[in-house]
Amino acid sequence: RGDDPTFGRFQPPRTPSRVPRGEQTALLGEFARWLLDSDPNARLVLAGDFNDTEFSPPLRTLQNLNLTDLPATLPEAQRYTYIYQGNAQVLDHVLLSPSLIADGYGYGYGIVHVNAEFADQVSDHDPQLVRLTFP
Repeated sequence: RGDDPTFGRFQPPRTPSRVPRGEQTALLGEFARWLLDSDPNARLVLAGDFNDTEFSPPLRTLQNLNLTDLPATLPEAQRYTYIYQGNAQVLDHVLLSPSLIADGYGYGYGIVHVNAEFADQVSDHDPQLVRLTFP
């Protein structure tokens, strides 16, 4: 059985998948912290379907490492990669280490809304496009 819908009949919604997602994100966070402690200028990109919103405790774990979550850099109306029961949300994230945001580096980022809004979909998630520029 999966998680309850955000605005379903059970409030607060039951979210049994949050525990394993939290454990996975904690492990990823430990590895990222180890890399950044070893080399503060490490160029890290953490990307994928985290299946969690930017407000969730697991994502906060990664954001607390001073990583920039690129969906948060977009205007609010464009910040979604998935629509579930009419609720647009970001479940897919691209996080960059500070060294990739530093002077001399650059990035372009966007979410290509070709799936989430439509009934006929290749995927239920919208793809993200990232372009990194190195000095």
